[in-house]
Amino acid sequence: MPASPTAVPGARSADRYLSADGARLRYRDEGEGPPVVLVHGWTLDLEMWDPQVDALRSAFRLVRLDRRGHGQSGGVPAPGHDALDLAALCRHLGL
Repeated sequence: MPASPTAVPGARSADRYLSADGARLRYRDEGEGPPVVLVHGWTLDLEMWDPQVDALRSAFRLVRLDRRGHGQSGGVPAPGHDALDLAALCRHLGL
């Protein structure tokens, strides 16, 4: 299934969503400059990167993804999905 953005009522203005292989995934794309993709660890979500984003957004384009089944992303974590979801996000954003 191709990635497609959707708006969600009540979401933070920086939150965006895409559909990848049947899962609705939350991401944020902030800042200007060379892109840096930040991926959180197990049991966390994209907000773990807030302090780094605050420090780096003036020099870098920071892309964060809630991994499948974490934070506000749907789906069930399974082997291989992290790489496929990240590839779908990068294609969607032209990275």
